[in-house]
Amino acid sequence: MRAFRRISAFFSLASQSWLRLWPALAASLTLLVASPAAMAQAQGFSGVWQAEMVDDFGRPQRCIVELSATGSIMGGFMASARGCTGDLMSLSRWRGRGRELVLVDISGATLAALRDRGEALSGRMASGRPLRLYEGVGRAEVAAPRPGCAVYYGQSSRCAGAHDLTAPALAPGQQTSLRIVSPANVRVAPSFSAALIGQAPVNACLQTDACLRQPDGSQWCRVQLDGRTGYITKLFERDGRRFILFSNGCVPGRGE
Repeated sequence: MRAFRRISAFFSLASQSWLRLWPALAASLTLLVASPAAMAQAQGFSGVWQAEMVDDFGRPQRCIVELSATGSIMGGFMASARGCTGDLMSLSRWRGRGRELVLVDISGATLAALRDRGEALSGRMASGRPLRLYEGVGRAEVAAPRPGCAVYYGQSSRCAGAHDLTAPALAPGQQTSLRIVSPANVRVAPSFSAALIGQAPVNACLQTDACLRQPDGSQWCRVQLDGRTGYITKLFERDGRRFILFSNGCVPGRGE
């Protein structure tokens, strides 16, 4: 009974001590993650950003980094990465230093330090690789690249099907239709340096009677646009991504 009373007294004293310390601890945490200056800075950096970086094989990669305005009990603000590879997979939180953004991993180590350059946040990761975060229109949610996707269907996050990776093979005199899936420049010759005759809009159906592979490996199809003969390429690369400009086959009035 005496031992029981001693144990009860110990836990009672511990509880009283914790209750006395809690207001001070809570105040410290509030100052740490919710001070007016910190919250103002959080509003400046928080949001959904698109990240551009280079992977271990030197290939350009894009993924999504979300910076929250919610404080972390470990200091700074919460952060997460989606569709990212390499070091960014361990992103846990972020903090600001004036115009500089610091990304931190789950262990508390610095992943990257980026400067506000106006149009984007750019700098280097701890590994030395360059990293860039940019907002896009209204800092809107951007679909993350799909892992393992080599060629995209238009400018979407959808992978192009195997049947759409090469231009149609046509016999002399044969014709087929093509559906434009990304705004397509139509040129006077099958070359990226050739002059433009116009641009075919998304979901337009164009007829082609010849598709040829050029010496540089690019594939071009001969089409008619507004009564003029021109050429469109099958594959195009932009911002480190490869995507198709047209899908093989098209039914007028039926979009995908």
